[in-house]
Amino acid sequence: FKDVFKIPEKMTFEHAASLADSYSTAQIVFSRHAKLKEKQTVLVTAAGGGLGLAAVDMATKIYKAKVIGVCNSEDKTDLIRQKGAWAALTFTNEKSLVNKVLEVSGGKYANVVFEAVGGEVFKAAMHCVGHEGKLVVAGFSSKVIPEVYMSELLQLPSISLIGVSLGNYRKHAPRIYRNTVKNVIKMYEEQNLVPHICDRFPLDQINEALKHFETGKTSGKLVINIKE
Repeated sequence: FKDVFKIPEKMTFEHAASLADSYSTAQIVFSRHAKLKEKQTVLVTAAGGGLGLAAVDMATKIYKAKVIGVCNSEDKTDLIRQKGAWAALTFTNEKSLVNKVLEVSGGKYANVVFEAVGGEVFKAAMHCVGHEGKLVVAGFSSKVIPEVYMSELLQLPSISLIGVSLGNYRKHAPRIYRNTVKNVIKMYEEQNLVPHICDRFPLDQINEALKHFETGKTSGKLVINIKE
C-alpha cells in the first residue's frame, strides 16, 4: 500500500491524479534541498508543463517566493503568470535567457533554479544561479544530456548542483515519500493548490493523447479518464 492515499471529499480524482507526483516533487525540492525562503527568487524551467506549473504554484503560494517562469512558447506565458509567477519568459538561447532574467530581476541572479528540461536550457539556467545558489534538476523533458565541463562549473559563483527524483524517495525513503504526498494533499485542502488540467481523453483514445502530448503544445496535465 505504498502508493495508496486517502483523498478528501472535495478533491476530484482528476486533481488527485495530477497532484501527487508533480507537487510532491516540487515540495521535496523546495523544502529538503533548496531550503526556499520567502521573497527569494526562483527560476523555473518548463514552467508551462505539469511539473513546472506545480513548482510555480508551490513556490508562490506556499513559500511566497518571487518566481520567474521559463517556457518554450509565448502562448503559455499568461497561464504561468496566472499561477502566480512574477515574470514569464520564453527561451531562445543561453545568453538571451541570462539577460532576460537579469533584466526582470533588476540585475539579480536566482537563489534557486528548478530545472526540468536538460540540454541547452540546463546550460542557460546554470548561468542564472547567484552566489551560493542552488540548481536543482527535477526533470529531463528534452532527453538531451547537457555538455558541461568541470572548468565551466568552477567559473560559476559557488553554486550547488542537486538532482531530485520522487521515485528515488519512494524506493529509498518511503516514509518521507508518503509524508510528502500527504502534506501536499493537505496543502490542496488548506491553501488552494490546484493542478492545471489542459486536456482530457478517454482510455480508448490514449494513443491520440500521447501524440498530442508529444507535440509539446500541452500545458499542465493531460488526464486519461478510465471508465468503470
